[in-house]
This record gives sequence, structure tokens and C-alpha cells, in this order.
Amino acid sequence: MDFLIRFPFPKDSEVTVLTVLHRDLFGEHEDEEFSDEQRKALLEAQEAVREEGERLAAEAALDWLQKEVSWRTPNVSVELREAPNVAHEILDATAEFNSDLVMLGDKGKSDIERFLLGSVTRRVATHSPCSV
Repeated sequence: MDFLIRFPFPKDSEVTVLTVLHRDLFGEHEDEEFSDEQRKALLEAQEAVREEGERLAAEAALDWLQKEVSWRTPNVSVELREAPNVAHEILDATAEFNSDLVMLGDKGKSDIERFLLGSVTRRVATHSPCSV
């Protein structure tokens, strides 16, 4: 975010700050004391709490970022989306906004995590129709 705040956008730039929350269910609990119905209800409750927490944190971060960037570039909008495939959603937004440039943040994954899980940044950079 610091880089985005300091980036010297031209005055007539339109900046959209997009946050995409990954939506995927938690793994199954292995605890045998729950029935299948109880396990399902527990997973649904945990997911709802996690999603709401992520959404609130993302909205707060986007509001703060919009205020910090808008004093330099008045045409700043923020958008929060949820998707099972973050890279695909970013690429869709890139086409939708007719973007000239995409800047991506880093969640701080280790090299092993990035190798095993794949990289949103790598996928977006590989398939984006504009500079990344």
C-alpha cells in the first residue's frame, strides 16, 4: 500500500483499488464427536464469521487507502469483490476497467507456499492484457 500511496499518478488518472477476497470453505473437522449435520453447521458458522471479519478488514483498508491516494489523484475508487479464483477475478476486472496498468500486492508467502499453491501475481502477469 505504501508504494501505491507514493506512486506519481498523472493528475487525470483514474485509479481503481480492487481487493479480491478468496472464498473457499474451510477443511473438514476430524473431530469424531460431531455428527455430519453438526460438522456442517459448525463449518458454515466458522466460514460466515471468517468471511465477515475479512470483509470488514478489507473495507476499512480500502477506505483508508482511498483517502490516502485521493489527495494526489482525485479519481480514485475502491471495490471489494469475492471470488473462488482471485487471479481470474483480477483479470476480469482488468478487462472490465480497460486497465493500462495493474499493481499487485504481496501477501508474504514463502517460496515453498508460492510454488505449491501457485501465484496470483504470476497468473495475472502472464495473462494480463496490460502492464503488471
